[in-house]
Amino acid sequence: ISDNSFLLVATQSTEMLERNIMAPFSFVKKERRLVFSLNYGNIDAVLAKIVTLERAVKLGKKDQNLLIENIVQSRQNEVSFNTS
Repeated sequence: ISDNSFLLVATQSTEMLERNIMAPFSFVKKERRLVFSLNYGNIDAVLAKIVTLERAVKLGKKDQNLLIENIVQSRQNEVSFNTS
């Protein structure tokens, strides 16, 4: 694992576009180890967002929705588009 990558261990995952075929998603319940290598992002920024999402999962539905809404609004405010 390089300096700008991280390992994620998941107990459930969603598979899509297997063999590049458009089909319904498959939900798989087994442990997987996924390595993410960032070419254009900063590992600290990404991990901060993952920790926030992990915190949201542990909240009740109402609080979870509010936190995710705040995350989305914050992300939209970070990104600017040239509309000209």
